[in-house]
Amino acid sequence: MSTDLETTGTASRSVAPLVLALTVALGAFALGYGQLERIETGTEAEHTTLAEARAMAAGDQRFGIVEYTHFPNGPLYIAATLTRAGLSERSMRLVPLGLAAAAFGFMAFALLAWAPGVVSRAWIVTASAVLLLQPAAILWMGALHEHSYAFAMVLTLVAISIRVGPSTSWALFPFGFLAGWIGYDWLPAQAMTVLAIRWLVLARDEETPLLHAAAGAALDAMKFASGVALAVLAHLVQLGFYFDSFEAASRDLLGSAAARANTGGASQINPEYGRFIAADTARLEHAYSQRADLAPIFGEGFDFEDPPRLRLSWLLYRQFGLPRWSHASLLALAAALGVALSGLRLFRERARRGALVGAVALLFAVAAPMVWVFLMPQHALSHMHMLPRHGLVPFAVAFAIPVLIVAREGGIPLRREFDARAFAQTAALYALCPGLLVATVLHALIALG
Repeated sequence: MSTDLETTGTASRSVAPLVLALTVALGAFALGYGQLERIETGTEAEHTTLAEARAMAAGDQRFGIVEYTHFPNGPLYIAATLTRAGLSERSMRLVPLGLAAAAFGFMAFALLAWAPGVVSRAWIVTASAVLLLQPAAILWMGALHEHSYAFAMVLTLVAISIRVGPSTSWALFPFGFLAGWIGYDWLPAQAMTVLAIRWLVLARDEETPLLHAAAGAALDAMKFASGVALAVLAHLVQLGFYFDSFEAASRDLLGSAAARANTGGASQINPEYGRFIAADTARLEHAYSQRADLAPIFGEGFDFEDPPRLRLSWLLYRQFGLPRWSHASLLALAAALGVALSGLRLFRERARRGALVGAVALLFAVAAPMVWVFLMPQHALSHMHMLPRHGLVPFAVAFAIPVLIVAREGGIPLRREFDARAFAQTAALYALCPGLLVATVLHALIALG
């Protein structure tokens, strides 16, 4: 009799995460569906995606490109396929909405499977709901451009980074490749997500040296970055066929990157982008001074020609705090609950270094949206109508900390002997694609003079 009861209890505990995760996914889909009429579709990117999808469906394309060249076309290929299938625009939006809802459910499942008790599981469902209800999340879930897919990838990477082990972390490579075809501006935040979550997973065991945990997390982030690098290389090859010239392809992609990075070399690589940046800078300065939501944030004295990166990052966070993007009070309340739950778990389980592990992960999370701003300040400045959504990333990571901050009850041990030679060999393998990308860029820059 006791054996039967134990078996039943084990089965119910194993089924509970799946049931709760399905509830989160279905709830996300239902809430997102209810907001489709209010969805943020008025951006130029959405109109461009729809127009190019119709053109591609009609056969007006060349090597998978219609007109827009310096951006990965993954979302366009999905939209074109749906257009060719005869779906209406509203029906097409159910695809990114469904994938976003599934990503919410997948993240919840990964955390729920880890969670040791009722309190932690209640926290996961609550945190998922809080994240979902932010306008930056729910009002963009049906977007046909990168917006929905990119944040869904962040949630998926949280789940994947929790679920993979030493023998399966290679899975981060193909997810990096997929992310590289969705959109470039989310890639640094996605890589930082992998780094933060893998650090939490690997460093939670007090018997694992922190240096080994940091090395393992960095290696896993490199696996993701390697997939991204392969996607960028594939896009560069695609552009070479499109332009019938790899020199022209390099001028297009590197000229755009130089302009967005505000390096001053855009005109030398591609004069067209140099002229574009000069005109766009003047346009932005005038446009932002006329907008009621942006004028007080940027204020007088902001250097639009050479935007200060740290200040621009702070302005992005300030923008995210506005009602258009977030319910700041709800996020603050959830964050306070998360801190309290983390403190309670650390005290109860005597996890002496858990506070340090959690603080480092939180630092990675907060820095995640800032990396793109530091790399591409001109792009960030000209996309303040959508980049504040990156403010969701720190909360997606932070809400996982109370669950991952200490070892899972009954979880498989992650500690194993650190093999420096094997680590070096694996790092060298996954450095091939990034190294090839860097070499290609350097060769192109030299060739372009």
